[in-house]
Amino acid sequence: MDRAEPSKNIIRGFRAFDRLLEQYPQFQGKVKFIAFLVPTRTHLRPYQRYTEEVTQLIEAINKKYGTEEWHPIDFFYENNYIQAIAGMRLYDVLLVNAVIDGMNLVAKEGPTVNNRNGVLILSETIG
Repeated sequence: MDRAEPSKNIIRGFRAFDRLLEQYPQFQGKVKFIAFLVPTRTHLRPYQRYTEEVTQLIEAINKKYGTEEWHPIDFFYENNYIQAIAGMRLYDVLLVNAVIDGMNLVAKEGPTVNNRNGVLILSETIG
């Protein structure tokens, strides 16, 4: 759950998930990365390219590991507050890995509303 912008380091999170599935194949078909990304600065070409790169990486990972019954990544690209809150309530692991961030609200809101004893993985560069 984050804005689709380079400073949020989204691609690195997907690459880490790819590596997890590669190194631990027993998780294939059993885990799911649900990504809620909010469009931002969509009129700027660098942000458009970044979103394209994110989408291409998701498609590649889904193709590499997915089956007819299971896709490793579900991707939602919209500004949907209710959906974001639902995701925060139900996560098992919340990844917040911005390159640098002052006060990341997702890192505060997620654990506050989570109902499943979810784990927060937080970048060391977030205030």
